[in-house]
Amino acid sequence: MSKCLEHLQNYHSLLAVVLGMNLNAIYRLHMTWEHVAKKERVIFKSYVALTENNWRLLKEKQTLVCPLPCIPHLGVYLSEITGIMPHPKLSKEEKRKKYRLRLCVDTTA
Repeated sequence: MSKCLEHLQNYHSLLAVVLGMNLNAIYRLHMTWEHVAKKERVIFKSYVALTENNWRLLKEKQTLVCPLPCIPHLGVYLSEITGIMPHPKLSKEEKRKKYRLRLCVDTTA
């Protein structure tokens, strides 16, 4: 399926599949991964490599390899946009609320 998505240059869906398969709950299924052909595992690792180094390989592949329009992986661009946006100045009380919320989220996750 990943090969087909790459052929269609649908990188958003391709990386959704790859990142889903790379979750700990799936990746820890050692006995299941043993039934996957070695050739397919190598291809899967090449797709995982697209996500490393701040998505550098993915960006290069999209700009160099795609002569036709392609569907980019939106997570890359959304994370870059949120990094560019200025953070609002918060009062001390707002910072405390945000800190408490972050503690709640971290302890329940």
